[in-house]
Amino acid sequence: RLPYDRPNLSKEYLAGKAEPEWMPLRPEEFYRDHDIELKLGQKVESANIPTKTLKFSSDETLVYDSLLLATGSVPNTLPVEGADLSNIFTLRSYDDADMIIDSLEKEARVVIVGSSFIGMETAHSLRERNLKVEVVSMDKVPFERVLGPDIGKLFQAAHEENGVNFHLETRVRKFEGNGKVETVILEDGTSLDTDLVLVGIGVHPATEMIQGLDLTEEGAVPVDKFFKAADGVYAAGDIARFPFWLTGQEIRIE
Repeated sequence: RLPYDRPNLSKEYLAGKAEPEWMPLRPEEFYRDHDIELKLGQKVESANIPTKTLKFSSDETLVYDSLLLATGSVPNTLPVEGADLSNIFTLRSYDDADMIIDSLEKEARVVIVGSSFIGMETAHSLRERNLKVEVVSMDKVPFERVLGPDIGKLFQAAHEENGVNFHLETRVRKFEGNGKVETVILEDGTSLDTDLVLVGIGVHPATEMIQGLDLTEEGAVPVDKFFKAADGVYAAGDIARFPFWLTGQEIRIE
């Protein structure tokens, strides 16, 4: 069953009681019945396209005839002073969400860096927990680059009505704290006391392990209209840069 088929999922999730078992799209029996072998808990260290070989971190190798690359993206981090302090998070997985929730106190103060989907969804979620939320962004309004200024202003007003405080058209200069982040210093001199920071400033393609393919400057995999990247090799999802069928323009959608 799909995740949204599960009864009372939203109530369980908001209460922090949802378990990872609801996440898989298919049960293990589906893969077994369709003769699909799952290699879970295995990390691909390299995908050598010319030799059609995958090498795992366990030193195991696997030779393929056809390969689908769908490795997704890796969250961007802030290269500023203090970025190595604890309680500075990115959000890309269930484990990330668990760590963030486990780090929150009842009266926690949170600074979110970034005002697009991850930042705004998290701001709403944390306000549902009655936490103090501050959003820092280089944009003039939330979602500006995706939805434009007019719709962005509507989202900003809705979040402000919900108690979110915005610091726009500025960026983080550094993080301060004794082992754990305690203060966020902005370029305009503003100092924000905090217990936790979430950085949501976009992602980059997870393609570092791919060998023998000419990637784009941003690290994406160029594909044709059939999502073919090379002989027997296809790419899909965040990493694929493909010709949009309507205009022919090459695009990548995260």
